[in-house]
Amino acid sequence: MIRFDDLIFFDRDNFSEPKTIIVKDKKFKWIGDSIEIPIHYSNADFSIDCENLIAIPSFIDSHIHFLGLAAKLVGHQVSLQENQGLEYFRDQLIKIDQNDKRSDCLRIYGLDIFHPSADIFFTKDIFDSCVPDRPAILRFTSGHAVLLNSKAMSLLGITESTDEIEGATFVRSPDTGELTGVFYEIEALINKSLPPIPSETIFEGIKSANDLLLSNGFTSFMDATAENDLSRLNFLAKCVEENIIELDVSFMPGYENLEEFIQSNIRFGTNFEGIKIGPVKLLASFSGGSIHPKDLKDRVQHCHSLGFPVAIHAVEEEIVYEASKILSNSYLKGDRLEHVTELSDKALDILRQNEIYACVNPSFIYEYGDRYKRLLKSDKFNKIYRFRSMLEQNVVLGFGSDAPVSTPSGLQFLQSATIRTTKLNEEISISQKISIIEAIKMATVNNGLLNGISHSSTPISRSNPANMILVKNEDLLNIKTNVSNNVLLTMKNGEILYSAL
Repeated sequence: MIRFDDLIFFDRDNFSEPKTIIVKDKKFKWIGDSIEIPIHYSNADFSIDCENLIAIPSFIDSHIHFLGLAAKLVGHQVSLQENQGLEYFRDQLIKIDQNDKRSDCLRIYGLDIFHPSADIFFTKDIFDSCVPDRPAILRFTSGHAVLLNSKAMSLLGITESTDEIEGATFVRSPDTGELTGVFYEIEALINKSLPPIPSETIFEGIKSANDLLLSNGFTSFMDATAENDLSRLNFLAKCVEENIIELDVSFMPGYENLEEFIQSNIRFGTNFEGIKIGPVKLLASFSGGSIHPKDLKDRVQHCHSLGFPVAIHAVEEEIVYEASKILSNSYLKGDRLEHVTELSDKALDILRQNEIYACVNPSFIYEYGDRYKRLLKSDKFNKIYRFRSMLEQNVVLGFGSDAPVSTPSGLQFLQSATIRTTKLNEEISISQKISIIEAIKMATVNNGLLNGISHSSTPISRSNPANMILVKNEDLLNIKTNVSNNVLLTMKNGEILYSAL
């Protein structure tokens, strides 16, 4: 039994006066004034003085790539600011190659594909000069592009004459027409062709990812990886069973692997060895004036015919609109759009008229907002992350980190959604900010709805599961600077899984 004294907490639509809370048998057993505490709750195993602290329900991440995050945490990291040159970039790669003698394949993370010198620096020729003797892959922060050296390209079977895979982009030099080594959307080929991360290393990454999420206030997540197949589901289930993953897990089957799940009688909304089965993940994009894949409508209808709602990756204004139209004409409860970065009024109107969920990424405002300001034209810039507009039209809106593309941080969700400032403290569409009350609901209650696990995000009230976090009053209500890692305690089902008190 744990006693929390003098604790302000989020009570559905507002913040309470300071109260005493008793947690026992996985639930909030009693809440009230300390002088009124029942005698049978007076002898707690330990007590926590919560003066100047606030409790809110624990966070849920409705869009994450968990194994990708785990891999990044045990991979090599590089960085490159706009004022740093080619030699600085090369030196980092050379040091990684020299210092890591064990890996069959070097996995490197951390660069922005939109760096001003990307076309000059990020080429296989430069990569080869730094890592000449073994395959290496450099993953860009966008999560959709990679740079491969020649050894890695050879393992993937990619040559100058290789045809592009459907849905992928092989970047070529505008001067020579030769492959640059940059590729978009080839994750399935990478997973099939490159040497796997050693099991002991990936388990280390999974433990680190689990701890990172808990330390940032999360007790549940939805894995939204397009390559999700039955083997990944079994692997995650094993990690849950062995308590390597302590969070509640939901899982999107990837469209290309849907038949595996059907043959194994794994259906939407069911529980597979402790993991909740979610909607089918569908990738979609808009480039060259066309929607990809061209049969997006047929794919949606196929999923629906099997009883699966869909989660469509929709970033560009055009694909958000087209995906919204498709779902409005073929709707299944649980359908959702992922990212919804650029939102036009006509797409918003479709969302308003239907029950299509939207999972957005508020942390991108902070982490990538300065890039948006540099690259987007004003007509596009004014349409990004329209949280206020969506809420005013009663769109069910949830928050996802898209980790490892951004750091998984519930407090960063709240900060970005309520003050909408970038790393350089520039404001982005300030009229689209939402209140702290609204933001908390997005990151907790609404995310539970999006993930189909409403029971995991319930109010802090008697008899409900004891899932909550503690933060400092000023870190929640007076957000002025980056407070992304200021969670002090994370509790799941009455058990303290993380504490910095």
